[in-house]
Amino acid sequence: MNEKKEGLSVENSIQTRLSSVMLLVLVFALGINIFIFSQIQNAVSRIDAVFSSNVDINDLSDALEQLQGTVYEYLNTKGTKALENYYRYEQNYKNLIEELNDRNLDNEVKMLEKNIRRMSESYLEQTNETVQAKRGRNVEKYKTSYEDENELYEYINVYIYKLNNLRFKTNSANY
Repeated sequence: MNEKKEGLSVENSIQTRLSSVMLLVLVFALGINIFIFSQIQNAVSRIDAVFSSNVDINDLSDALEQLQGTVYEYLNTKGTKALENYYRYEQNYKNLIEELNDRNLDNEVKMLEKNIRRMSESYLEQTNETVQAKRGRNVEKYKTSYEDENELYEYINVYIYKLNNLRFKTNSANY
């Protein structure tokens, strides 16, 4: 009977040791998995941050293109649908440019944003003048106004392209 107790305590001792080693290995493996998961999440967040600014600039470019297209459409058709689209796209574009920098800062990206914002504000005034001239049936005025507006549109597109490239280079370097 004594031998049985000794055998059980040796078995319990080995079983306890093996169980504690296995538990330690499992805890260690769990810790490693949690660490790897957090590192992957951190990397994905950084990648998202790197390219989200480029997505915002692309949205701005798309909104500008839509606005220009609806002004052109309205001038050619004078339909209420085109006018409704103009007001909707104008508001959308206003909302997007409000997110751009409007202060003088010693940063090339921020200065490009400021320039785009100021030109866009002038562009919106010009589009409004063009639409109002068309509504007032002042053909000569809306033609010259549209030409000025189109020139601003081209400048803004060039600046948006520069900003997008600059942000991409900066973000890629930071990544």
